[in-house]
Amino acid sequence: MPDQISLNDWLTSPRAGHGLHISAGSGEFSYHPYSDIAAEALHTAQRVLAAGVRPGSVVVLAVADPLQFVTAFFGVLAAGCTPSPLATPATFGGGERSLEHAATIIRVSGCTAVVFDDLLAQHARDAAEHVGPAPLLVPSRDSGAGAGTAVPLPLPELALLQYTSGSSGAPKGVRVSVGNLVSTIAAQRDWLGLTPDDVFAQWVPLYHDMGLITTVHNMVTQNTMYLMTPQDFLRDPMCWLRLLGQGLATATSAPSFGFAYAARRVRAEHLDGLDFSRWRVAILGAERIDPAGMGRFGRLLAPFGFDPSALVAAYGMAEATLAVTGVTPGTGTSIRAVDSPVITEGTPVKFGDAGVLGVDLPVTGTWLTGCGTAVPGMSVDIIDDQGAELGEGYLGQIRIRGSSVAQGYQGDVAPGRFTADGFETGDAGVLLGGDLFVVGRIGDSLKVRGTAVHAEDLELEIAAELGVSPNRVVVLLGTADLVDLAVVILAGGDRDADPRPIVTLLRARTSESVAHAIVRGGPNAIERTSSGKPRRRVLWRSMLEGELPGEVVHSTWDDVSTRPAPWAPEARSEHGGAR
Repeated sequence: MPDQISLNDWLTSPRAGHGLHISAGSGEFSYHPYSDIAAEALHTAQRVLAAGVRPGSVVVLAVADPLQFVTAFFGVLAAGCTPSPLATPATFGGGERSLEHAATIIRVSGCTAVVFDDLLAQHARDAAEHVGPAPLLVPSRDSGAGAGTAVPLPLPELALLQYTSGSSGAPKGVRVSVGNLVSTIAAQRDWLGLTPDDVFAQWVPLYHDMGLITTVHNMVTQNTMYLMTPQDFLRDPMCWLRLLGQGLATATSAPSFGFAYAARRVRAEHLDGLDFSRWRVAILGAERIDPAGMGRFGRLLAPFGFDPSALVAAYGMAEATLAVTGVTPGTGTSIRAVDSPVITEGTPVKFGDAGVLGVDLPVTGTWLTGCGTAVPGMSVDIIDDQGAELGEGYLGQIRIRGSSVAQGYQGDVAPGRFTADGFETGDAGVLLGGDLFVVGRIGDSLKVRGTAVHAEDLELEIAAELGVSPNRVVVLLGTADLVDLAVVILAGGDRDADPRPIVTLLRARTSESVAHAIVRGGPNAIERTSSGKPRRRVLWRSMLEGELPGEVVHSTWDDVSTRPAPWAPEARSEHGGAR
């Protein structure tokens, strides 16, 4: 293990004077030393084992309270079991979608138990009732006294089963080994230059890979943290900024939209008396970074000591445990203008003007953000549709290799993406001077406000809304001409049917910056593999070449782009009849 990092040694030798500050709302925090957290985690391990759960089992965590989440996570590990966090009902707006999500994860994970807190007790019970045989239900905390287990049991083979999919379809459970998790902790420590004195402020939810791995990292290395909920941040982004402006925290991580949100909600007078000069690291990930929004953020905070070189763009995913590439703190993150927004896989990208994230404020054109070079233990290349490596400056699919790449998906869902040559991410990008510029997705998912929206989830929702077989619906999600796009293809349907239910659903599941298109075709409009799965990548490529398998009956492309839609004849004529 890198530098002898251990995931559970801290439970028996917690660092004095360090711990977690948990948000109590209204800007107040309650402090919990690691010694108390370790004792409660060991007590949780005792309850899990006493309930009859055997070491090596998967245990789902239905825990919304941040403090109980971390004690449950490490308690399950201390019991020799694999934790699998469950997204909270608020992620899906509550109701049937959240219940279906929970029941699906409990079923496909193969878990033998669910650890729950008071906030999600009924949710866990309701979800477990939909699964047979029902798992054991274990409270994350009880009122009885308990000394906990004397020492943690040996770690399980898998340190984490991290689910990335949504409420339905085929959820992807990423199998993260102990070695994967230790490697990513070591890589982040070395990449970011973190010291024992660094303090993290975190509001990304703990079931999300960014929030989870960042928190696990800091707890394993015994760094102090301030933990907020997303709701805390959305209600009052100044609570987050005060931690960094008062010198209480030196580092944070969040999706780009969080920084832009803070810049919209906070005015300069709100920052009077704050000094951001100790803010060393601000990691941006989980979605494509908005240079204009980050420019507004940097300019807002610059008069109060904020150094834009603290902005550290990164690229990562659950399948890599977390980080793949990242900018070195203190060096500045580069942004580049794309001369022509029409770029396709296998072709060179023409870059124009250059700038620095958080300093320059692009107001025209299309800009991409450099996400740095590979972190220690990882490597990145760009490949074409046949898996051949492309040269520098060419757009293609991002492929990753390294010690943090996970062990595949639980149940062999989509096993082809984990290959002998590395993990094929499904993201489009380009390398320039070793710096990775991420363009977007290729056909099967999008990142919306930091959360993945998956095509298979939307397909089932649309089919249910229309009352038709799921085989008559396919959804393509990706980035075309640097515009995020959702295309719904309906096979063999009534061409005069009302598209408004689909439009309403797409608006609810995506955002105003995502273009929508609805296509109606004949019975054979959806090309499928021999096993019956839709060939999304092939359909996506055909769409980019202007070959739609039907008629566009609804489109919002013109609302979000001044360029011709990919399927429009004028788009092809601009490029000699092909794109």
